[in-house]
Amino acid sequence: RDRAAGGHQALHANTWGDGLFLVYEHVQDAAQVALDAIAWINASVNARIEFGLPEDLAMRIGLHAGSARPFVDPITGVHSYASTHASFAARLEPTTPPGMVYASQAFAALLELHGAGDVDCRMVGQLEWGKGIGRQPTYRLTR
Repeated sequence: RDRAAGGHQALHANTWGDGLFLVYEHVQDAAQVALDAIAWINASVNARIEFGLPEDLAMRIGLHAGSARPFVDPITGVHSYASTHASFAARLEPTTPPGMVYASQAFAALLELHGAGDVDCRMVGQLEWGKGIGRQPTYRLTR
């Protein structure tokens, strides 16, 4: 987690099945962490083995931006975030090719508005997202 985060601290981090759920205050931080994580996992089989991950692991990341409300989970007592936007991001991930970072139009717009730094964000088209959400404008993030 620390290697991929590059100093960008998540407000919240959790795992759901085979996925990660990370909440950031700023889209720029989320973009940097996503691109760092993809670069790291794609770069070295040894890095994957070091963390007990499969040698052939192919990570893909879907990013979305929207409001999220902090709350305490009544079952676990753990602080978390609730948002319909979280499930929206999860619908993008299966559409994302392995080894890439894709983002929603909302994420891309906020990244452009607040400054993308060294991140390039280009539209790849209207792609079909998972679970019946339909075709959505989709963007690819690179450095």
